[in-house]
Amino acid sequence: ERRPALGYYDESLPEVMDWQIKWAVEHGMTFFMFCWYRAHGTEGQPISQHLDHAIHEGFFNARYACEMQFAIMWENGNLAGVSDRADLEQNLFPYWMETYFKHPSYLVIDNKPVLYVYDMNRFIKDLGSEAAVKDATDWMRAAAVEAGFDGLHLIAEYRGDDLGVVERIKACGIDYTFAYCFHTVPENAEEDVAVETLRETHARRFGRGDALPDVPTLAVGWAPEPWETYVNYHRSPHWWLQPEGYARQARNLRALM
Repeated sequence: ERRPALGYYDESLPEVMDWQIKWAVEHGMTFFMFCWYRAHGTEGQPISQHLDHAIHEGFFNARYACEMQFAIMWENGNLAGVSDRADLEQNLFPYWMETYFKHPSYLVIDNKPVLYVYDMNRFIKDLGSEAAVKDATDWMRAAAVEAGFDGLHLIAEYRGDDLGVVERIKACGIDYTFAYCFHTVPENAEEDVAVETLRETHARRFGRGDALPDVPTLAVGWAPEPWETYVNYHRSPHWWLQPEGYARQARNLRALM
């Protein structure tokens, strides 16, 4: 129902990535965040990836990659996580360090690479407890220092506003939360209702007090038609893709910051 402005394209092509970089830079975007998937069933083994073509074939070979930064989100919710702490230390983290964190275009803030984690529940389950994840994130930061950085920024996905969940994430050694998308907007909501609902959602997330700070997310919706045929919360009218609806959401968020 929505044709990309670029037309239908192959994201593994460097030329496609160069157009995306051009448009992003011209409109004030500073980095891309790629979903990063470890191949299913490969936990405990040397790294094998799934859907890595946008980074490795597209971005890494783009002529203008030097004009744009990138970061990865470890999408451990739908494919592979880690088998244990040794797998994280010996396979996963060294691969990220050498392949991404040390890349000249990787997003590094205050000499700390930025790593997003999609599914904290899965991370806790894989390592056994929040305390075990905290030990692991401490080790990850120390390993980053050993590699020449000043640490590591860890940002976990959470799209709710339950302070208990936020405290649990914080106990794992995470620095911030962000939202992949929001499911608080009622199905088929009119623009005014949707904008106000999102404003209230952001206000609650900003009102955490001393809890984990939030990196605010400007929702653009999520259309899952290629994978799903049933109606769910992601398929509300995409008013926020229109200039005024999106601008209203941006102004509301700016006013809270």
